[in-house]
Amino acid sequence: MQIGRKSLSLARLLHQTAYRSAVILSGCNPLSELISDFRNQHAHELLRLELHRCGYFFMEGQNIDPCGDWPAEKSFLIFGIDQACACALGCRFRQNAIVWIDADAIPNLMMLR
Repeated sequence: MQIGRKSLSLARLLHQTAYRSAVILSGCNPLSELISDFRNQHAHELLRLELHRCGYFFMEGQNIDPCGDWPAEKSFLIFGIDQACACALGCRFRQNAIVWIDADAIPNLMMLR
């Protein structure tokens, strides 16, 4: 997936799951400050536990900077979460942004700060 470009595979996935929106969220490197792999893994697992607790359907993935300036980060593609809850969860995990995806399957960067 690329920000601002329709993803046909994501469109198919949204259609197959009958969800109308999704979000990509990471718990890694809060406030865009590089932290240790151990702390990133801990944050990732805390986010996974929260997603399970809330009953969301999600898939694990990885955010990759196309320019290669930022290290890859583990993330989750979360279905059926509304935008307000997605933003609140992003803020709770001290993220500067989330990637919001509507039914059009176009990932859009949404700044939280």
